[in-house]
Amino acid sequence: MFIRQSNKFKKALLDRKLTFGSWIQTGPYPAIAEILAEAGFDWLAIDCEHSDINIEGLASLARGMYGRKSVPLVRVRENDVLAIRQALDIGAQGVIVPLVNSAEEALKAVKAAKYPPKGIRGFCFSRMNNYGMDFKSYAETANDDISG
Repeated sequence: MFIRQSNKFKKALLDRKLTFGSWIQTGPYPAIAEILAEAGFDWLAIDCEHSDINIEGLASLARGMYGRKSVPLVRVRENDVLAIRQALDIGAQGVIVPLVNSAEEALKAVKAAKYPPKGIRGFCFSRMNNYGMDFKSYAETANDDISG
């Protein structure tokens, strides 16, 4: 059975508690993600904006973090619906969207991260729902669990 960890990072933010994290800006080496995820950080942000980490590299890093202690976040390259959807489908529990300079741009990013009726994120079988095995439970909780 697929066990998805709760988003303790989002809860800490809402509770205004201090969190500690780190950034991954080096190549797509899963061992880096594994080591950092076990080092005690509350969150790890994979930087796809200021690095050469592409979608395949992001998937490798997410696999390295899967089931470990740190909440995976992704800084996407731009405020793009597909980039946000892919980061979440691969395993991010939150996205950091650069160059958001207006309420309209912020709303665009949030809608990309949320399933209908709150957003426009498309449904699929992915890592986050155990490739369909836990689809219903993930779809029912994702809108409230994602930091975005």
